[in-house]
Amino acid sequence: MERSEKMADTFKGIITADGKKRQLPYGSVLETPVSDKTLSADGAFADAKVTGDKFKEVKAETNSLKEDLVNLENGTCILKGEFDVGNIKSSTGEYERDYIYQVSNKHPISYDTNLILYIKDGFQVAFSWYDNDGSFIKKDSFIKNRKVITANTKFSVTILKTGITTGIADVHEYLSAITYEWELINLTYRNDILKNYMKFVYGTLSNGIPVSTSASRFRSKDISCAYYDTTFRSLEDRFVLAYHSYDENGNFLYDSGWNYEVSVSKGTKYRLLLKDTMEEYKENDIELITEKYVASYSGIEGNRHLIDELIGKKPVNNFNDYTVIMAHRGYSSIAPENTMPAFELAYKNGCRCIETDVVYTSDRIPVLSHDININRTARDKNGNMLPETVNISTITYNDVKQYDFGIWKDVKYKGTEICTLEDFLYFCKVKSVQPIIELKRGYDNSWIKGAYNVASKLGMLDKVVWNSFEHSFLTYIHSLCDFTNFFVNVDRDIDEDAINIAINLKTNSNAVYIGSTVEKLTSNGVSKALSNNIQVGVGTTDEKSVAKEFAKNGVHFVCTNALLIDDLY
Repeated sequence: MERSEKMADTFKGIITADGKKRQLPYGSVLETPVSDKTLSADGAFADAKVTGDKFKEVKAETNSLKEDLVNLENGTCILKGEFDVGNIKSSTGEYERDYIYQVSNKHPISYDTNLILYIKDGFQVAFSWYDNDGSFIKKDSFIKNRKVITANTKFSVTILKTGITTGIADVHEYLSAITYEWELINLTYRNDILKNYMKFVYGTLSNGIPVSTSASRFRSKDISCAYYDTTFRSLEDRFVLAYHSYDENGNFLYDSGWNYEVSVSKGTKYRLLLKDTMEEYKENDIELITEKYVASYSGIEGNRHLIDELIGKKPVNNFNDYTVIMAHRGYSSIAPENTMPAFELAYKNGCRCIETDVVYTSDRIPVLSHDININRTARDKNGNMLPETVNISTITYNDVKQYDFGIWKDVKYKGTEICTLEDFLYFCKVKSVQPIIELKRGYDNSWIKGAYNVASKLGMLDKVVWNSFEHSFLTYIHSLCDFTNFFVNVDRDIDEDAINIAINLKTNSNAVYIGSTVEKLTSNGVSKALSNNIQVGVGTTDEKSVAKEFAKNGVHFVCTNALLIDDLY
């Protein structure tokens, strides 16, 4: 009976052909023969064999069904939510960035289906619980076994690697230590709000061809390729959607027609169409309507990468395989340069390479600023410009923290503090972002060592790319570490001298790049570098046509304040 109860539990949520969830008796699912008590002893044995065979058949079919339904057995789904190193307070249930050898989610999460969570060997998890209003209830002790989470229960997790009580936890590694199974009726891996999935513009499609205006219709800006089998669906009855598919050359193939849900197969090139049937959403409502749809995808093997991590690399040429956007001081056309909001916005928009500038306070704390003085980007606590010139190297870190580095860009960034190199590199470590650190002129090696020490402390020397016009700084860091990376910046076209500098910095275990400006870099200079197996960066440009041309010529990095990866194609 124990086995029957488990099977019954598995099949309690069946969706039938009419789309309704039904409760089905266990026997009706199995079609188990009923024993005939009038049979002889031999006949009874025969009846038992038939029943046993039927159980075996059903078990095989059930196992096959589980395999077919998005790998539910020991599922590979990663928990949703915003995770970072830190702890959940036992007293309040709030996230705090203490105990950075642990990983926790910053805000409670919940699912609309029952979950069975599995914890990988070598890890422990403590669960914190909250009521429907988000008020903290309690935090449990760490466990090593599986955990059942009831649907719609609000919870947080704190993940600990057994025996590790120092250092900085790897967020992705720790998250992969928890996998889960969804209830059988849930056939998709995750739901992404559509506005996080792709860009849209006002207008419709006619046989795959963009039409500029149309009542309450919105189309995806570019032709996309489905990385996985993907289903798009609306969250409200008034909103419908459709897709147009294309061949490899961009020629129109198929119009799905309007529906509440459409599915796109892996490898399909397509555009989406969104429509408000009540025709109230207008051209300025793109942000609003894209919140009314979600994208779900399946067919993903192993530890899945988020879809926004996939758009950071696209094929361009045989040498580089791809051209990447280098976000100049973060997404600095929108957010205040060299601040965490600018870095976070760049990441959110698909940039996986961010450039920044390092200067130093009087107490030698490496902080991020393009200028030696702070007057252009800093304001006092009241938002006023500073009456006198303030050089960063003449004030302490505590002094510079008193200034506002966000309000000059937009009032919504009021209160933004100056960013330290440590905070930036920590962000890059957690988000798997490649940091390009420009070492500004005007210092000596003793100051530069301070930036190097920060990268070393965080275990980022193999990820950091040191960038400078002062090539002696690069040579100095090269003497300290032979596996860290370098970007030789020149204020001329790439020539033999620049190439020789780069070659001297190259080892068997690092990457070396050469960079110049869009005004001075030529296709001939790019070719010289590529022929010496040295990749090239160019900056800074916000012009799509200019960026595209350099990408075609084989440039690896395009440094920009405003462009995104999709603008290159």
